[in-house]
Amino acid sequence: MDRKSKLLLALSRRLELPSELVVGGPCVELKGMSELTVTGHRGIVGYDAACVRIGTKLGCLCVEGSGLQIFQMNRERIVVFGQIRGLYWKEAG
Repeated sequence: MDRKSKLLLALSRRLELPSELVVGGPCVELKGMSELTVTGHRGIVGYDAACVRIGTKLGCLCVEGSGLQIFQMNRERIVVFGQIRGLYWKEAG
């Protein structure tokens, strides 16, 4: 993450604003354990039934589970269905 993004992220925390509004980063919404929506993405980095890797401005969001399917994808958002067991970030760089 570059210096400008780090400063904006710190400012968003200080002002108690969502970082995605300030930095232009992703917004991740998990519904139960079976539906994940990501807005502000940069595309699919990798995909199979056990792992979906989604590129974002802040790095790669890794979705792990079973029976994962990309239900919808367009420029604004990606929707993943399946049995979601975990999410983790892999920082860019």
